[in-house]
Amino acid sequence: MQPNDPYQSPPPQPVEQFLQQAQPLSTDYLNQIAATPQVKTMNPAVLWGLIVGVLILAIIVIVGVFSASGGPSPSSLAAVAAKFDNLRTISVAAEDDVQSSELRTLNSSLRLSLTNTNRDLVEPLKAQDISLKDKKNSSVAAVTADFEELSGRLEDARLNAVYDRTYAREMSYELKTLRSEMAVLYKKSGSKSLRATLETADSNIKPIVEGLETFNAS
Repeated sequence: MQPNDPYQSPPPQPVEQFLQQAQPLSTDYLNQIAATPQVKTMNPAVLWGLIVGVLILAIIVIVGVFSASGGPSPSSLAAVAAKFDNLRTISVAAEDDVQSSELRTLNSSLRLSLTNTNRDLVEPLKAQDISLKDKKNSSVAAVTADFEELSGRLEDARLNAVYDRTYAREMSYELKTLRSEMAVLYKKSGSKSLRATLETADSNIKPIVEGLETFNAS
């Protein structure tokens, strides 16, 4: 072989020299070829199971707290008691304005029933520390505002000589609404005395409502 042969292969280099000439791999490249770690996700069924479990626990706690209280919420009792008080005030004022003897008899029975119920509600109200004269009590204030509007409608009816029909219609509606609220309060209450008062009041009011509806239909 000729010494100056252009096709002659270069002499082999020592291993140490080859390693010195090799370029080191960059950190970015190593990160790219590294295996990407897999993120573990929770099984959807397990996740929904945990959510449902937390909701059930919350419901149990709420029911337990309410059962331990042994009574209705103060706002519901205050609203019902305030309606009894305002209805009695209106029934007393109606004595001088009602013309029909039939309606006058119904109103007298209503006034007596409302008076007795107001008396029987004194102790439950005291136990809940509720005053119907407390203007800061939102339930009492709302009921009072509604009945002030009712008084205004009845006064307009008196001035227009249609008092009896208007009174019978308005009181029938108010008493039916009251009976519905009494039923809710009855279910919430754990007080035997309060439930007995509500039962008596409802049994007295029911025939009066029927009488008012008959009067309106006649």
